[in-house]
Amino acid sequence: MKSQILEYLNGFRQLYSNNTKQGKNLRAYYRWILKTGKLFTEKEDAKKFHKTFKKRFKGCYYNAQFMAMDNRKLKYYEGWGISKGIGFPLEHGFNVANEKVIDISWLDGIEYFGIEIPVDFARKEMLRTSTAHTILYLWWLETRKEKK
Repeated sequence: MKSQILEYLNGFRQLYSNNTKQGKNLRAYYRWILKTGKLFTEKEDAKKFHKTFKKRFKGCYYNAQFMAMDNRKLKYYEGWGISKGIGFPLEHGFNVANEKVIDISWLDGIEYFGIEIPVDFARKEMLRTSTAHTILYLWWLETRKEKK
């Protein structure tokens, strides 16, 4: 099966081919995403979580970060997803358990690609900013610090 998300991300990696500092940085970021990320096509039924968690409409990062903080069996992922209703990749936050996506924000999601971000990192960023937002780029910067 050909992944629409991987084609999309490879396009971005190729787009940043100039040798400016910004181009090199973004090219390295997308290389890291493609090397580190995981593709998911199987989903777990998220309906059971609707009863225990009050989700926010259009709040995928909030929903997924709080779900992972509330349930230690869930991992927090950020990346991209495709839903039946939209049909092209969008940046998205979601949860994973037993190698299956649990997504209470999109019940019609069909393909996901993302990178696990430790829940403690998400919690610290949420406390620092008083909001839930995309933190994938910040996590990449953190992983680069660790290598130095």
